[in-house]
Amino acid sequence: MNRIEEIRQRLAAIATEMDAEGADTNALLTEARALRDEMETLRSQENDRRELRGLIAGGEGRRMETGSQPILNNGVDSEVYHRAFLRNLMGQELTPEERGAISSADASGGAAIPTQTLDRVIENMVQIAPILGEIDLMHIPSNVTIAVEGTRNAAALHTENAVDSGSADTLVKISLTGYEMMKLIPISAKMDGMAIPAFEQWLVSNLSRSLAELIENYVINGTGSSQPKGIDAAETWTSGTNALTFAAVNPTLAELQTLIGTLNGAYIGNAKFLMNWKTFWGGVHALRDDKHPEVVTRENGQYYVFGFPVVISSKAVDGDIFFGDYHEGVKANFAQDVTVEASRISGFRSNSVDYRGTCIFDSQTVAGRIVKGAKTL
Repeated sequence: MNRIEEIRQRLAAIATEMDAEGADTNALLTEARALRDEMETLRSQENDRRELRGLIAGGEGRRMETGSQPILNNGVDSEVYHRAFLRNLMGQELTPEERGAISSADASGGAAIPTQTLDRVIENMVQIAPILGEIDLMHIPSNVTIAVEGTRNAAALHTENAVDSGSADTLVKISLTGYEMMKLIPISAKMDGMAIPAFEQWLVSNLSRSLAELIENYVINGTGSSQPKGIDAAETWTSGTNALTFAAVNPTLAELQTLIGTLNGAYIGNAKFLMNWKTFWGGVHALRDDKHPEVVTRENGQYYVFGFPVVISSKAVDGDIFFGDYHEGVKANFAQDVTVEASRISGFRSNSVDYRGTCIFDSQTVAGRIVKGAKTL
């Protein structure tokens, strides 16, 4: 068992232990934070090793001499596997080296999407759905339970020699399972004659857009009932407590300021607004005038409202404005990263090829990190 798997198991155990009577939640919280930091460090080191292997291989997946033992670098991060995977999808005949890469153990018999292609898919998904770049998005290939900070009690003045019973902090258990997301793309068999870079660009563009829009909708609007739980379902919205009911469809300057003040100050440092274009331009940007130029500003293509960045999503409902720390407020996981398969049997009569992209995804929200403003909560 590797160290990352040990950390996952320990985090799952902590999530159970924190509910036990007499549990030392302060100690568990400290341990959970340390384990999460260690996991992030290990993942970063693994990414560095992956990049280093690619650099050493010269991007060709060829044999390299290490001492007297030749090593064949034909894993999913090699260029030879990258080329073989795409040519195999296109139905082209593979070279012996490409067949070897496809059938290698670490390449999962050609089922695993190449690292280069997957990176492009994820990058495109974040560009299409910027909220995916704001949430705490993990890539752990299994169901996962993590512990996050719940109630954090303040420190107190201690009277000398007095017994202090303490005020324990609490942990919140977040369990992420997985829901299958799928996109089927039927296309004429003439695609087989495309150049590999053009085919990859077409594949990445179609898969990333379709999957990003689907996942984006669940991250914002998912109910949590037989589907991922999104931001709007984070908690019951109560005006004056964790939300604000606007007097009209569009907020006033004072209402926006009140909404900002509604968020717990612990999460203000990384807070951002979230809304769709219609709400931003018609309801918020319109508040900017000569007397109030600070309401909306723009730097390097990024819009700010009262100095806080604005995240735009077409999946946000008209009139809804969210404000908060989405990294702390939304925990999500790809239990299975994007995979791609092709079938020529299903399109036999129409002389087409069906390309199917799938992934397994789940998200959960943590109360107290995000507030909401709207005419109707």
